[in-house]
Amino acid sequence: MKYPILLLLLLSLVSCSFGPVYVYNYQPVIKILADSTEAKFFVKDLSPDGWWSGDGVDSLYFKIQLSETKKVKSYVTDIKFNLVTEDFGSVFEDRVSFITPLELSGTKSDTLTLPLSIDERSAYYVDLSDGINDNVGTAVFIIKAIYYDEFGKSYESLPFYLPVKVIKP
Repeated sequence: MKYPILLLLLLSLVSCSFGPVYVYNYQPVIKILADSTEAKFFVKDLSPDGWWSGDGVDSLYFKIQLSETKKVKSYVTDIKFNLVTEDFGSVFEDRVSFITPLELSGTKSDTLTLPLSIDERSAYYVDLSDGINDNVGTAVFIIKAIYYDEFGKSYESLPFYLPVKVIKP
């Protein structure tokens, strides 16, 4: 009768841990690198009613580099970008989706070109947000990558901020 109780006591002491048990989370982290100088958009006013109602637009192609920093495979499915003003929040949002996801790992990076554009309605809100209706305004494009890991869990990268100046020529 002594031996089974002693054996049970010995097994319970052996199974105890004397310190914290760590749980490691192997999550991929994607970093967006690009030129962060101010981008200028020259949006023409194509209607006599002002920036609000016309079809004028200006666009540029902006290069970004995506790299994975934790040496874990990740698959980029979308690049999301929002034009954000101080007073009105997000005035324009768009995304670029990939039919075949871009695979990134620790040593592999990829360079993409994003088609950023600002139309007259967005330019109007950007101009109003600085408080002076002078046909010049500033805003920020917030660019994020949406991706998933090998297990299918989806993530969103840290944002990249691109300052924007909108001018009526």
